[in-house]
Amino acid sequence: MAHTTMMTLHPAGELLNDRYRILKPLGRGGLGFTYAAQDLQTDQSVALKVLSLRRAADWKKLELFEREAKVLAELNHPSIPRYIDYFQVDSDQDRSFYIAQQLAPGQSLEQWIEAGWRPSEEEVELLATQLLDVLVYLQTRLPPVFHRDIKPQNIIRHENGQLFLVDFGSVQDTYRQSITQGSTVVGTFGYMAPEQFRGEAVRGTDLYGLGATLLFLLTGDSPAELPQHQLKLDFRAALPGLDSFFADWLDRLLEPRVSHRFATAQVALEALHQRQLLAPPPPKTLVKPLGSPIQVSQSDDLLTIKIPPVGFRTPQIQRLAIANLIWNGLILFIVVMIVSLQLFLAPAKFLSFMVLVAIGLFLLVKYIYAALTVTHVDVILGQQMIQMRKVLLDSAYEKMRSPYALDQPKSTPPATLKTHWWWPWRQAPLTYCSIVLRSKRCKFGGFLTPQETQWLTQEINDFIGR
Repeated sequence: MAHTTMMTLHPAGELLNDRYRILKPLGRGGLGFTYAAQDLQTDQSVALKVLSLRRAADWKKLELFEREAKVLAELNHPSIPRYIDYFQVDSDQDRSFYIAQQLAPGQSLEQWIEAGWRPSEEEVELLATQLLDVLVYLQTRLPPVFHRDIKPQNIIRHENGQLFLVDFGSVQDTYRQSITQGSTVVGTFGYMAPEQFRGEAVRGTDLYGLGATLLFLLTGDSPAELPQHQLKLDFRAALPGLDSFFADWLDRLLEPRVSHRFATAQVALEALHQRQLLAPPPPKTLVKPLGSPIQVSQSDDLLTIKIPPVGFRTPQIQRLAIANLIWNGLILFIVVMIVSLQLFLAPAKFLSFMVLVAIGLFLLVKYIYAALTVTHVDVILGQQMIQMRKVLLDSAYEKMRSPYALDQPKSTPPATLKTHWWWPWRQAPLTYCSIVLRSKRCKFGGFLTPQETQWLTQEINDFIGR
């Protein structure tokens, strides 16, 4: 009953915003209803999506609706209907919000299948290529854009084979997510990657939805109806004649664990074109050094590193402590001699002495910061973001949040080891972790052992490159 009332909210012929004349209802999306309308300014057909504030269950729907408009306004791809307008209309009892887009010509893949269309394997591969091209565009945006609701109903196919990806109502603008990745579960059962049930989305999330959509085209049935084994869809029995490579490629798209899927749409597209799956990542060559108090944990989209105060436990910090003892001891000895002998220092000698004091203070401050600092580093995979915070006595004295660079040469990993030749021991340089950011570097771990910095560098590169 509510559905009928909403669908007749705007009857054919009604004029909205003095510009859009309603033609007919098109259907219901994730956040509202969509109508076909005529743009009187351009005399073109548009899709008009509406969200009623009075009928919205919570403010989150309005936030998602506004986010959809914001993201669409920044997109420009031939397979994404062009954004036209965003406006609101007030009445005595309600306020409605509208997004106007180019009307995608054709029918949804679901409608094509219901009408009896049965694409061949070659046609499905061609559709996969077109959709991956759209996902590559979305994932290489800064920040990356995740659709989060890839399914047959949201893919429009024209008679000439042109595809359009529609309904960005579940879109994720990654800069707006917190480190916990939010808690809103969006998507459609059967096409949702397992991490979406936890409210998370990463670059591989839309690849899972793509794989499930391709299965629907090949089988004519919802992926939810296929048998599963440990959350993995078992589709091979339903498609006995499927090309072995394409079956393996689909398997990679539909892996329940993000780390086992293709890392990006670009990698999946290259594998499909080259008819060759990438080899699994090599086993780790470095493990956590025995006795190290550093804590490293990771989920599908977040790597967290916590480095507790170094104290006096590493040779690097011990050398700094010894340098402090010798240097500041020398200063103390000079002070005692001056006071006990009641010496008067000439200006030149006094200036030299103050230089010694300045160096001693520098060493002392350096030791305090190095020995007592707690370092937190978070690598946020979906946002391609590094977040670092250094805390001394419960006060953060250094904060950093910046995208890491993925456009480096393939031979240059995001995280590298750097050497710092730091007086007074040139024969014992410090090594620290250095992550290449888009505008600078993230540096930490300068007073850890070399084994610890090598291990942390490997952990970061393995996580980013998975």
